[in-house]
Amino acid sequence: MKKSLFPFLVLVSTFLTMCNGSYSKYDSRGSNIIEQLYQEALSEDDELKKLNSTLENLDKNISKTLSSANEYNGFFARYWSAAIVSIKQISDSSISQKTNLFIQKKKNEHEKSETDLQTKQSILEKQKTEHEQKFLALKIHISQQQLEKYKKENRPKPEDFDQLLNEIQNADKAIQQKLKALNSAF
Repeated sequence: MKKSLFPFLVLVSTFLTMCNGSYSKYDSRGSNIIEQLYQEALSEDDELKKLNSTLENLDKNISKTLSSANEYNGFFARYWSAAIVSIKQISDSSISQKTNLFIQKKKNEHEKSETDLQTKQSILEKQKTEHEQKFLALKIHISQQQLEKYKKENRPKPEDFDQLLNEIQNADKAIQQKLKALNSAF
């Protein structure tokens, strides 16, 4: 009896492996399946590749510009802070007070002259966030198209399941008959 069931079990195992095998390239724990499907679409669509390249370059340029602005702003913030700390070290109150007024005046002039730049930086940061969200939405939509394509190419056939279920029922009947013939409790 074991010999007659063995080919059937191999058939079931093979079928299940076939069904699951095509999913394995997307079954990496910790990996982003949307990104995987998007990358797959990139490899198949030259127009999308070109758009993606443009978007990636834009992202790099935005990051570079914001990083430069943050370094610039940080440089001045460090200077104003260091100037205030240094003024506190001046023991002559007249010199300390005059120097403090001078630094405050220069800091205010600097901040006033940088208002336009600060406004543009804030707008760019906001636009960057919106751009990233739109880019993510694009990836989701593209990955959905890939998902539909994947579904068409990999969906198991219901008739395969029906056939296996039928074979299981037939095998179970054969087992029951064999057990009956052996005077078993089944």
